[in-house]
Amino acid sequence: MLRLLKRTKGSMLGKTAKGIVGVYMKKKNLGKLEDFDIDMSEKKLNISFTPKNFSEVLTIEARQYNIVRDEKKQKNYLTFDSIETSGNWDNSEFKKLIKNKRIEIPEKYKKFIDLVV
Repeated sequence: MLRLLKRTKGSMLGKTAKGIVGVYMKKKNLGKLEDFDIDMSEKKLNISFTPKNFSEVLTIEARQYNIVRDEKKQKNYLTFDSIETSGNWDNSEFKKLIKNKRIEIPEKYKKFIDLVV
């Protein structure tokens, strides 16, 4: 029963994180999300997407994800300790797009985050 609950929680977290990243990419007009995977044991996200105006797929590994709440702003964020990209795009350029290595979690995902965190 506990394993089933952990798998369900992992699946829900993965779908929610994918939605958050997808909304962020659309909002920032970054390109098309190709693949998304979450590794809960190592706390990392593996993302593949085709950047706007590029033909190659970019891969991103965001390590040590966490969800934090800014009580002052009443907002939740998906944060990362580090972000690495494949060699076909400069890491510093991608890091500029994610200010402070965090993505604001849209309000529509808040109820899911509350269930899995």
